[in-house]
Amino acid sequence: MSENHPLVGEVAGRPMVVTIDALDPSGASGLLANCRVVETLGCRSAGLVTANWVADSSGVRRCEPVTAEVIGEQLPALFADIEINAVLIGVLPSVAVASLVADAISQTSGTVIWNPRFMSRSGVALALDAPGRIGEEIGPQCDVITASVIEFAILGIAVDSVDKLGRAGTQWAKQFDTTVLAMGGDVPMPLGYVPSGDDSRSPPSFIANILCQNDPDGQANSGNKLDRQDFPMARRRGPYPRGLSATFSAALACHLARSIDLDQAIERAQSELESRWEKAAPVGRGLPFLA
Repeated sequence: MSENHPLVGEVAGRPMVVTIDALDPSGASGLLANCRVVETLGCRSAGLVTANWVADSSGVRRCEPVTAEVIGEQLPALFADIEINAVLIGVLPSVAVASLVADAISQTSGTVIWNPRFMSRSGVALALDAPGRIGEEIGPQCDVITASVIEFAILGIAVDSVDKLGRAGTQWAKQFDTTVLAMGGDVPMPLGYVPSGDDSRSPPSFIANILCQNDPDGQANSGNKLDRQDFPMARRRGPYPRGLSATFSAALACHLARSIDLDQAIERAQSELESRWEKAAPVGRGLPFLA
């Protein structure tokens, strides 16, 4: 295709988001879901598979890692070939793979988001090495980590309240010297609880998401209602569809790839998630997918 062809300019003007994640053949989660969201939001997508799943619309049944040797060859080839605006990392099945990814992303100027997944909702282990060691390799290289209650629990941090959610996010932010969005999911909301910030965004039933930043001087406390940044979302009835974290993290990566401020990027990603959640529908015989 000629460089003067109109499609060349259209493609060249779109930010590039590289996804490093597992391959879910159902398309509900992982790399395929990430790339679908990235493309529909107007960015370009490229990707690298870290593990192959045996999965359907009901969930994951088995996780088979891609060898570190293959990933070690593909990463430098991909990163040297394209200009990257954002990197979205999901499943890292081993310490060796995490180390290779950490080395690669240290060479890019793109924003790095890690959406850690250590275990599937169906209880299948996705990190086949110690999750804590994987976090030590990749966490300090990330600009933003979106962490759920499940990931906190696997690393020994029990979260059963909004207050503990904020403290868990703060602990990770300090440990990895980065910014953490602690995502509440099923954390129960105390009666009469009102998140900090704009109360008009807080419906009677909501999901707490708390942004925590490393504060080496101790000037702020993200576990404190007055100082933390809350980003509540409406809680919908019924079973959670598959692909929630993939959709949110991919949308967040797209907005950060466009150099949008983190606060605005989170709010836009949540709006995108809420819109797709409203349209979630069954694709197979299992759980509904996000649109």
